[in-house]
Amino acid sequence: MTTQSGPYLSMEAAGKLYGQTEYAIWRWCRKGIKARSGQRVYLKHIRSGRRLLTTQTWLDEFHADLTREDHAGLATGASVEPKPDTQSVSAVADAQAELAAAGI
Repeated sequence: MTTQSGPYLSMEAAGKLYGQTEYAIWRWCRKGIKARSGQRVYLKHIRSGRRLLTTQTWLDEFHADLTREDHAGLATGASVEPKPDTQSVSAVADAQAELAAAGI
């Protein structure tokens, strides 16, 4: 199958082009990547039966869009803060309570 954007690539074939797993490419299509600007960038794709397909052109556009959004985030000083690890936060709170109880 081909389109004006070139031949369609399976998630596996696209992954091999970029040294990624097919699951990483699938995530780019379905869940996107959150850029430094806070915007979520998605890889354009089509669905053919059970398969997701993309093209080299769409991969290039995806990376260009992601780079643009990352630069926009850097220019405004925005950053994507990682979610706190609730288990670590809880462990720190427990340790602080234990120290306070011991008078330390």
